[in-house]
Amino acid sequence: QIVKTKDGNFLMVVKIGGFCFQTADQADIDMRLSARNTLLRAMNDSRFAVYCHTIRREVVPEIGGAFDNWFCRELDRRYMAGQAKKRMFVNDLYVTIIRRGFVGKVGMAERAATLFRKGFGVDTKEIEREAIRELKDTTANYCREMASYAPRTLDCVMRNGVVCSEIAEFLAMLINGGAPLSLALPRMPLDAYLPTKRVTFGKKAMELRGASSADTRFGALLSVREYPAYTGAGMLDGLLRIPHELIVSQSFALEDRAPVMTHLAKVERQIKASDEAGTEVEAAITIARNELVTGATVLGYHHLAVCALGRTIREMESCVQAATQELQNFGTIIVREDMNAEQCFWAQLPGNFGYIARRSLISSRNFVGFASLHNFAVGQKDRNRWGPAISIVETTSQTPYWFNFHRRQVGNFTVVGPTGSGKTVGLGFLLAQAMRVTPRPRVAFFDKDRGADPLIRAMGGSYEVLAPRVQTGFNPLQLAGSAEDRAFLHDLLNFMVRPRDGSDLSALQIKIIERAVDQIFSIPARERRFSDVTQLLRGAERMGQDDLASRFDVWTKARGWLFNNDVDRWSATNGVFGFDMTKVLEDDDIRTAALGYIFHRIEAMMDGAPM
Repeated sequence: QIVKTKDGNFLMVVKIGGFCFQTADQADIDMRLSARNTLLRAMNDSRFAVYCHTIRREVVPEIGGAFDNWFCRELDRRYMAGQAKKRMFVNDLYVTIIRRGFVGKVGMAERAATLFRKGFGVDTKEIEREAIRELKDTTANYCREMASYAPRTLDCVMRNGVVCSEIAEFLAMLINGGAPLSLALPRMPLDAYLPTKRVTFGKKAMELRGASSADTRFGALLSVREYPAYTGAGMLDGLLRIPHELIVSQSFALEDRAPVMTHLAKVERQIKASDEAGTEVEAAITIARNELVTGATVLGYHHLAVCALGRTIREMESCVQAATQELQNFGTIIVREDMNAEQCFWAQLPGNFGYIARRSLISSRNFVGFASLHNFAVGQKDRNRWGPAISIVETTSQTPYWFNFHRRQVGNFTVVGPTGSGKTVGLGFLLAQAMRVTPRPRVAFFDKDRGADPLIRAMGGSYEVLAPRVQTGFNPLQLAGSAEDRAFLHDLLNFMVRPRDGSDLSALQIKIIERAVDQIFSIPARERRFSDVTQLLRGAERMGQDDLASRFDVWTKARGWLFNNDVDRWSATNGVFGFDMTKVLEDDDIRTAALGYIFHRIEAMMDGAPM
């Protein structure tokens, strides 16, 4: 988890999933900015520095799974062929926390004390162990406070029996044009192990030459020359939408309060002695000093560079123009590096402070505005509740979204949209894509206006249209007779014969229905008819216009098309079935009874397999 640099610094890298900002309230975004500022304030002194990297790289999204239905298989083939023609990107976010020695006069004193200890034979390894402990504690606290951003500390992982270093893979992406690599844990210095491409610097561009032309990239480096007057959350979010590959590198090296206060006092005196006395510049310096004194912020040296990439010079130039435009939208003055290009390139690596050519003293609140750690929703590709992702859809930033019905273990899913917007089409597509899951999911589709009729039949399923005076083939009396079946039938009959004035059934009537249910299940299943229920109810209480038999009579005559059938033709052999409820939605009694029976059948099918 830890890398030691040649300068004796220690660093840990955290991969950030990011905060999905598109649908977030602005108040929530601003609150998160303040929370990130508080985390930087907690680091407190010049022994800590933070790097933030955004690596936007092109990917070819793929998804596994096999289909046993010809329609679902052909739909997936055509859809994935269309996706393969699009350019899609992913935005990988990384935060590197560096524990170094003090800087400035305090640093000189610290180094002198270390030499003094060595002279007296004191073990300096204890100093390193203390630095590592502080780094681990700071990183653990950072991950804990940033839990909503999905942080994960990079570590060594086992792949195909080989121990691989995730930190080495991250560093390799920075110096190889963002190309992802799988690297085994090295037994040699990283500076000799990581490069896989030959880097050649020109006047305004560079070439990262790989083993083949397809592996070669061209790049240009952009740096901030002048900062905007104000910063806010999400200032660099536009870079997440650029249709090109790029690497955004930022560093923030905290400074101790005493030298910063001295620097601010000097600047304040210079402003008062200049023509800018009494202007907004002087007021801004005063505000910065007050925030520093009260601990509302800390100051540090910041640098920001963008490495624009492309497979060709033309593509790279297009990326430069797009990135420059996005950065200038907030009043930032951008310079394209020429003489400083090589320094700027190596400054992308965390801890290479000596290579930073352009740095400026800014507040921690300004820094977290630049490094908002925003991202677009990506979903989860694998290790989901049903295994692989259901499908891949493209976001507005040209990033793939791995769609799943589940969020962790919860499988709730809602589609919202106006009439005619394509809700049924979208839901039907996702159902067809879900057939890649093993074991194959079962589907119960409740439809309106027969919108999903062709889909359900194309998937090899059965489709039932519930319409008045059209026999459904449902007969709840022919259920198997389990305890659940008996309880359901009891509730169903209670509903069918409930008083019309909305009052409750009497205790005697409930007892009559219980005996009727028991007697029904004593009859062979194929011989059970709704007319049997009428006979059982008619002789159990005094006859009248509103007795149980009279109330039930309508379910054998006018409404007999629903349940008064000789044979229960319910079949879920294929596992895919749909019901059109359009013509029964307005009848509360019919709708409730029909859905109650269908839901009972569906619940009986739930055995832990996907549905």
